[in-house]
Formats: sequence, C-alpha cells, structure tokens
Amino acid sequence: MLRINKDVEHALISLVEMSREKRIYSARELSDHFQIPFEILSKTLQRLAGRELIASIQGPRGGYILKRSISDITLYEVVNAIHDSVSVVPCIGGSMMCKQEENCNIKEGIEKVQSEFDRYFHSLTLESFVKIDEHGKNNQVRIHDDLKGTIGENN
Repeated sequence: MLRINKDVEHALISLVEMSREKRIYSARELSDHFQIPFEILSKTLQRLAGRELIASIQGPRGGYILKRSISDITLYEVVNAIHDSVSVVPCIGGSMMCKQEENCNIKEGIEKVQSEFDRYFHSLTLESFVKIDEHGKNNQVRIHDDLKGTIGENN
C-alpha cells in the first residue's frame, strides 16, 4: 500500500498553513501548533527552502514564508524536495542497483507505473489538500482520498 510518510506530511501541513496568511512563520511556531518535533520540522523546512518552495528569513524575527501560491506547488515538488526523488521502487530512481536488473521481467511495467505516478503527482497542487470555507479561507489539510502507499523512506 502506497502512503505519504511523516516527513512529507509535515511539509504539506507547513506549506498549507503558510498559505493561510502571507507572513513569516517560525519553525517553533509551526512545531508547537502542529505538535511536530522541532528538530524534525526544522530539517523539513530547510529542505523546502533549499528547493525554493519557501524562503528562509534570517534574524531575530526570522522564519519562513511561502514563495509561491499553493495552486502553483505540486505534490511532486514537495515529495521531491523531501526525498530527492519520487519513485515507486528504488531501482527506478537510479539511486540503487538491483540484483535482478539484468533479468528483470517487470521493469517495463514498473516504468509505466512510475510514469503514471509522476503524471498524477505533477497534476496535484497543494490547493487540492485544502478545504476552503465560506469566507474563502482555507481551513484544514485534507489528504487526497486516493493517495495510498509509502512515499519516501521514513514512515
């Protein structure tokens, strides 16, 4: 079963929260509000900043701010920022040698699955994770019902 892991979930929660109001959010504020361990969330935010999904603001009143609208950020970009690749099996991403590579009888099928997976994750923006209330404000993170399985390495 394919599912989004905690690191990606933390990234999604943080990005959607930052979309609610255009201002600087501290890692501590987000960590406390969502009860995510500070050290873990700090690393996640640094990865998102490294991929330029958010900007890192230095100084005593520093923190992070969203660089683009959530309607312009795809799930593929978020997963890729956290895990450096978005692959259904390790051998497709090129990061691992497979003992069965020479005699693999499912490679073509797996490559088709990967292609569809990539297409789908590129088509989902973070906006699809947000419930908009009657005042036009987003209320909550809503994990897409048809997203199932492990994405990334940590659960």
